[in-house]
Amino acid sequence: MIKTEKLKLDNKKLQGLIAELPNAPLIVIISLRGYRTCGHLNMGFAEKLGQAAAIVGIKNIDEILNG
Repeated sequence: MIKTEKLKLDNKKLQGLIAELPNAPLIVIISLRGYRTCGHLNMGFAEKLGQAAAIVGIKNIDEILNG
């Protein structure tokens, strides 16, 4: 399940995303300047949780599916 939330911090609008994964959720906060995420984007952390993970340079979902 994926949940999104509109957030506000210091009068700045942010978007929160929580994706429920086995063992721990993937959490991302998105702003106009970039994003902040939990340790899931660290390959060592994902490996400790026993999860398969890959970091790829893509621009859309189709690039992942066709890669």
